[in-house]
Amino acid sequence: MPSVPNTTDLQRAQRLASDRLSISNFTKQSSPQAVIRATTAAQPIQPAYTTTVQLTYPNAVLAERFGNRCATFIQTLCAYAPSNVVTAACICSDDKNASIFPGNTFGQYPESLQQFSGPFFAGGIGGYPFTGIVGTFAWSSHITDTGALFYYIQPHIGITADGQVGFMMRQGQASRSATCGALNVAQQYVATGGAEPTFPGAFPFGEFDFQQYTLTKNLYDAAGGDVRDALISNYDEYEDDASDPNPLGYGVRMKMATDATRDAAAAAFKSNILPAAYSALFGGDNSRDVFVSVGTFINVDDGFKAYIDTTSFERYNPASQTYTNYTSQFNAGL
Repeated sequence: MPSVPNTTDLQRAQRLASDRLSISNFTKQSSPQAVIRATTAAQPIQPAYTTTVQLTYPNAVLAERFGNRCATFIQTLCAYAPSNVVTAACICSDDKNASIFPGNTFGQYPESLQQFSGPFFAGGIGGYPFTGIVGTFAWSSHITDTGALFYYIQPHIGITADGQVGFMMRQGQASRSATCGALNVAQQYVATGGAEPTFPGAFPFGEFDFQQYTLTKNLYDAAGGDVRDALISNYDEYEDDASDPNPLGYGVRMKMATDATRDAAAAAFKSNILPAAYSALFGGDNSRDVFVSVGTFINVDDGFKAYIDTTSFERYNPASQTYTNYTSQFNAGL
């Protein structure tokens, strides 16, 4: 009887071949337009997975499409070539969010975003902007003399190929993995009626876990306590076995926690961090363009390509500390 092929290994091998082809195109082509064409051609075809992801995030697209859309949109809007735009990635420090490069079959960060300069690593666990004002000041100082800045905020969540929200299958592991792990810890604490977090306190809010404290406090306070109440009312522990393969309450809570963290991260960056850093670095020079995108990075099972759901795309107006909203125009081209 012939052996059954290992589809995970096959998918990984196909992805690695695609990655090598795309990297080769990067090194051979010099113009941004050629790079955009190369990465577009290398995009995977995984329609069944796309359908599954869009049950939870109806507007999600392959991450490669997001990166290419950012490049063409910024260039069309303000004539900045991608190589003249310095990026900051406010995304969780999970290794599955690492950049893709030759020989790396682990990360899911899209190659198309590597058309830009960077990225500066702006996020900590959960994709919250823990580098703060000082980090944003440092990143902003890397801008080229005639270039622009692009900051994207994307807390991450896993969705398996069979539709389990809040999980992914990692390389070399037979059991599903809760993703984002830090947000799983935070939502479990809140959903089981944990007291208001204090810092420093007992684990997981001890002296060396300020980031976990911040994620949990954000969930505890979100929407004036409404998110806390909803997490508690949807509590359903999961068991990693066939008896409870996809507990509804867990998936609902993980999406809720991811959305609340995304909104808290965006509010902190847009209202406080960016205005302070911009003013400190550029003073009265209001000519430097900063683009800000907010969304969710959606991890997938090993061997597949990730997705991104975009909730906003804006340009910062430093003189008034306001934002021009281009979300509809941006999403129309995805």
